Amino acid sequence: MITEQQQRLELVGQMASGIAHDLNNQMMLILNHLDFALRQIPAHQPVRGDLVDAKKAAERCTEMISSLLSFGRPTVARLKLTNLTAMLAESARLLRRVMPATIDLRFAIDPDLSPILADDTQIQQVILNLAVNARDAMPRGGVLQIDVRNFGGSVALTVRDTGCGMPPEVLSRIREPYFTTRQGSGGTGLGLAMAARILDEHNAVMSVESTVGEGSCFHILFACPKMD
Repeated sequence: MITEQQQRLELVGQMASGIAHDLNNQMMLILNHLDFALRQIPAHQPVRGDLVDAKKAAERCTEMISSLLSFGRPTVARLKLTNLTAMLAESARLLRRVMPATIDLRFAIDPDLSPILADDTQIQQVILNLAVNARDAMPRGGVLQIDVRNFGGSVALTVRDTGCGMPPEVLSRIREPYFTTRQGSGGTGLGLAMAARILDEHNAVMSVESTVGEGSCFHILFACPKMD
């Protein structure tokens, strides 16, 4: 039986999805105008820096809108037997381009990873979500270490940062949709909730360790299918 609270959440979700679609259309228009303006303004003009900052902010808004839409209308994972090495190498290249110079990004990928049943696009989304959260936890810089290796009959993914860490009352709520500690700074509270949902669809196990002032560490285990 659907409770009144579930009905309210469903209604809020439908409203949020409609608003997100409208916002996304407006942000595309803003980005197109910013791209046009940037093509007209020489690199030495001081105002160009303001436009670049505005474009970065607009792109961040589109990312948040995309997260909202994805959470409201989840896609079905297309699991297939796959080796994640190529996807992880691509994730490493992508993150090295977008991480600030103040963050030391370190990847350690086992070259002989065992195959798992996975949707590699969704696993990449999990890694990017965890990496973005780690980046935001290190505004003054730090180390982001991502390790992927064979572990017994599983593949183990570890994402560790040296950021601000989380107190127990925050750690206990990180899987809740729309829960965020970044009030007024653009957080949607969807990143970890989406990652947790994707991992559930992969029958993967995620555990988290975090200490205030010392950083956070996410451990994820993907079971390897038995091969005949």
